[in-house]
Amino acid sequence: MRTLQLLPLALFAACSANLAFADDLLYSFNFTATSGPIESFEFSLTVPTLVTVGESPGFPDFAFVVTDGTNSWGFNQDLVAYDAFCFGDDAADGPCGVHGLDYPDSAAILFIFPGDTLPTANGVYALSIVSDFVLPPIGNEYVPDEYANGNGQLTITPEPTAFVLLLTTLCLVAFVARKRIARSLSPATRTNH
Repeated sequence: MRTLQLLPLALFAACSANLAFADDLLYSFNFTATSGPIESFEFSLTVPTLVTVGESPGFPDFAFVVTDGTNSWGFNQDLVAYDAFCFGDDAADGPCGVHGLDYPDSAAILFIFPGDTLPTANGVYALSIVSDFVLPPIGNEYVPDEYANGNGQLTITPEPTAFVLLLTTLCLVAFVARKRIARSLSPATRTNH
């Protein structure tokens, strides 16, 4: 019976310890538009460690779309430079540069600044966003660029591995089973024959 009493404490300790073994970090970017044509957007990227200046790509295997309701820009290039996360679409001259008038189609870049320096720990960071969304010309007519106006937030959290999730699930199942076993052994649930 003493073992059954200590089981919840042991399960809690095992589950808590396993959360420390999260392998990856989840960078969740959120932009809330306050004015202008660019709509609110969010995207999340997973990396093995904190992203540092000079990494290109800083976020392997990603893609996200930003729209103004009519036009869409699919971002698939990135570079971490100037203490900012730079993202560009296919038409951008690299992830940190746009020469919109040189392109027949639209091009776009986002510079996302999480403060004076890049994050060095998990947490929540306010973002400043500098953008340029180049629209395709209509005939020979230049169409003014669009810009993202609003507030941004970056949340960096550990992402538990599949092993941690499995072990946590097993801990929960064991806890429920322990409750049922304890209930079945208690005198109040026994029937007299």
